[in-house]
Amino acid sequence: MSRLSFVVCLLSITGGQLSSAAVADAQECVPLAPIATVGETPVTADAVRMTAARNGYAVGDAATAERALQETIDFEVLAAEAKKAGYFNDPDIVRTIKSMAVQKLVSVKVDKENPPDLLTEEQLAAYYKEHTEEITRPSIAKGRILMVRKDRASATNKVAEVEAALETHTAFHELVRKHTDDAASRVNAGVTPWLVEKQPNRRYPPAVVDALFALTTAQTISPRVETSDAWYWVQLLELRSGSVTPYETAKRGIARKIAERERREAYSAYVKSLKGSIPVTVDPLAITNLLKGVSAGDTPPRGPVSIKMGK
Repeated sequence: MSRLSFVVCLLSITGGQLSSAAVADAQECVPLAPIATVGETPVTADAVRMTAARNGYAVGDAATAERALQETIDFEVLAAEAKKAGYFNDPDIVRTIKSMAVQKLVSVKVDKENPPDLLTEEQLAAYYKEHTEEITRPSIAKGRILMVRKDRASATNKVAEVEAALETHTAFHELVRKHTDDAASRVNAGVTPWLVEKQPNRRYPPAVVDALFALTTAQTISPRVETSDAWYWVQLLELRSGSVTPYETAKRGIARKIAERERREAYSAYVKSLKGSIPVTVDPLAITNLLKGVSAGDTPPRGPVSIKMGK
C-alpha cells in the first residue's frame, strides 16, 4: 500500500473527509494490510488508527494521518531496539505481560461468560435485612486517656493520687499531663484520634475502647479500667452515634456486593476447573516463611464489576 493509499485508507477507517475521487480507493482499504515495515514487523493501518485514538488525534486530514503513522513507526523502531537489548526478557516486563494476559483471560472466561444475574427488589431487600452490620455506619468517638503502667515502682502510689484527684474534680487534662505513662500522648494531654466502636485498635486495648463508648455524655470520666499491664481512665470528648443506611441509599451498594461475590465464585470455579488439567506441585517447607502473615484466599484480578438491578 502506498503512502497516499494509506492516507485514504486511514481517513476512511476513522471517518475523515474523503473527496469523491478517493472513494474508489477507500473501497480497497484493508485495515490489517501493511503500510510500512520496521525490521520484520509490519505496520498496519489499524495499528496507526490505534495510535491516533490513544493520543487523542482527530484524524480528519492527511497531515494528522501522517503524524500518527510516523509515531507508530517510531514506536516500532524503539520496540525493535528494546528487543535487541534483551528487555523483552526482563523479569519485570515478563511479569507485567503475564499479568496483562491473566487479566485478559479472566475478563473473557469469567466476566464475559458469567454475566451478572438481574437482581430483583426481593433479593436486594433480603440482603439488606440479613446483613445489617454491613450497612450500619458505626459510632465513632474521640476521648482523652490516662494510663498508668503496672510495672513501674510508683504505680500503686500514682493510682491513688489519680483517684484522689478525681474526687476533687481536678481537670482531667492536667492529670493526664502529670501522671500518664504514655509519653507519646502526654504532649496533647492524652487526646485520642477518632476511634470506631467494635473495631480493633493497635494502640488501645479493647476494654479501654469499650469504656470510651460506654460513656454517653461529653467530659464524663469512666471508672478505672484494668488490663494485664496497666490501669486506664477514659474521658469522653465527643461521640457521633452510628446509624443504619436507608434501604434506597444502600440498594446500589448491595447490588455491587452481590455482583462481586458472584464474580469471586465464578473466578474460583474457573481456576478450580483449570487445576484439574494443569499439574500443580507445592513444597510446604520451602514456603513456610514466605506465607507467614499472608492471608489466603482466591481473589480474582481487579476488573470492572457489572451489576443488574430490576425496577
